[in-house]
Amino acid sequence: MVKEKQLQNQQKRTKKSYSTMLNPYQKNYWLKKGYTQKESLEKIKEHKIKTNPYEVLTEKEKEKMLDNRKKTYYSKSVEERNKINKSRGITKDKLIEKYGLSAANEMTKNRGRRLKGVFLRYSKISKMFFDKIQDKLPNVDLYYGDNEKWIRSNKNKGYFVDLLIGETNKIIEFNGDFFHANPKLYHEKSIINISKDKKLYAKDIWIKDKEKIDFLSKEYDVYIVWENDVKNNIDEEINKCVSFIKK
Repeated sequence: MVKEKQLQNQQKRTKKSYSTMLNPYQKNYWLKKGYTQKESLEKIKEHKIKTNPYEVLTEKEKEKMLDNRKKTYYSKSVEERNKINKSRGITKDKLIEKYGLSAANEMTKNRGRRLKGVFLRYSKISKMFFDKIQDKLPNVDLYYGDNEKWIRSNKNKGYFVDLLIGETNKIIEFNGDFFHANPKLYHEKSIINISKDKKLYAKDIWIKDKEKIDFLSKEYDVYIVWENDVKNNIDEEINKCVSFIKK
């Protein structure tokens, strides 16, 4: 019934009415209620704090909120997630304006984060994915993220592997769709802008990846997970990896 009523109210509104509609984040909203200029500014500050989860929730509640957001995000279609991703380009100034300085700092503290002076070799989604596998296998040593292992191929060359299962010869590689040029999304002549000064054809990336997998496969059982598959069905991919580790 609530949804029906909301829909009815939306249908009554025009584009013009939406553009002139006030909200508690605006000074005129409070002025119309009879507050002074100074009081209105204070009311806006109070409302920002009251409605800001980073200010009012405990650490445990914030973790639960973020976990629920992830579940909601991955339950959506690829098209819906693309729209969400486009809306995430909000600047820090805008975040400060909406949530306040302390909350904005908390929300942006990991942007462009470096590890020991080097950009992280792993993505947030791969870390989250491997964390979930570790939760399902608490008694198995999994080396990933900050604990990635280096496997040497010769005196001067080797590879970091995304996840090494301790006491076994098994490796799981998590391939990001962009940096590994997912063949489902790119053709061989697609140009991948690795960095400002480095561009590669998708075909060249595939050749380099094959060299790595061919080398690792001489001594290790390698399983490859694609970012796109994780986004489309994370539970299925987790179960596949758990089965691979257990077999």
